Amino acid sequence: MTTRSRKSLGLGLMLVAVLGAGCTRSYDARYQAGMPRLEGADGLRGVRLGIATFEDRRAGVEARDPQTRAYIAKAGPWRFGLSYKGKDYVPVAELTQAIFVEEFRRAGIEAGAIAKVLGKGATAAMRTAGEQAGSSHVLGGNVNVFEFENHDKFWYLESVRSVVLEIQLVGVHDGESLLDTSVAATDRGNEGAIVPHSSNVDQLMNRVFRLVVYQVVDKVAAKLAMELGQVDVRIVLVDS
Repeated sequence: MTTRSRKSLGLGLMLVAVLGAGCTRSYDARYQAGMPRLEGADGLRGVRLGIATFEDRRAGVEARDPQTRAYIAKAGPWRFGLSYKGKDYVPVAELTQAIFVEEFRRAGIEAGAIAKVLGKGATAAMRTAGEQAGSSHVLGGNVNVFEFENHDKFWYLESVRSVVLEIQLVGVHDGESLLDTSVAATDRGNEGAIVPHSSNVDQLMNRVFRLVVYQVVDKVAAKLAMELGQVDVRIVLVDS
């Protein structure tokens, strides 16, 4: 075998190894927090909302590979994850929790993170976790979809960005499930022959997920207001 042949064989084996192992990249999730203060938020001053880490039930998550919890897209051997506040490959469920805590606070509701995974249906565990954290209510749930996909339409790419969450709100004082519902948003666009992955990440975070966040805050606030006898608590899109 010639030197040139050996080099070609070596490069071929390296390529096979890379493709077999897969390639990854983590993109910045530059979520732009902007939740306006709820009109009537003063009526919710007694609420202390604990927000759990949601259970990640997405199809691509593998228990033996924790990094898959951060992936939000794939293309051939490539897998794309999310970075947040300087940390690469942040699990989607942890990112979701952090943003919910921030946006509920901006809305005028006292909120804090609960360092436990509490999926939909874990009502008793939510109550216990809320008691331990000193919360009056606990929000948990599931991440079912959080992704973008590019579909080849021959002369252009169609980008589809989707988020689907299941949420459950539990009152700590009696363990009652106050809210049990799904919240979803999808965005589609014809992007031409090439679309940067960073652009898809930005729209996934600041168009699709942001809409889901607003819906969740609105639904939770309305349920809390109903429980406390308030009738006029809602999101008003004005400067906070």
